[in-house]
Amino acid sequence: MLNLIVTSLVPLSECDEVEVQERACNVLGLVLLLNGIEEWKTDDVDWRIDGKLREIVRVMSDAFSEELGPVSMHAQKRVS
Repeated sequence: MLNLIVTSLVPLSECDEVEVQERACNVLGLVLLLNGIEEWKTDDVDWRIDGKLREIVRVMSDAFSEELGPVSMHAQKRVS
């Protein structure tokens, strides 16, 4: 499932639209982080990974739970 997400989002991470690019890069970063945690998984540290994964999910939920507001037309022009 993670490979499908990465395959679908890599082209969007290079999109000309800033909002699409930003969201795709955020999700790709989360997927890479989750892949890294999975690679460290051994019998000795399962509980640590579980706690770290819960913390990541909580932080991501907090970050994306609020609706995004519109960007000012003048502010958008200043972005290269």
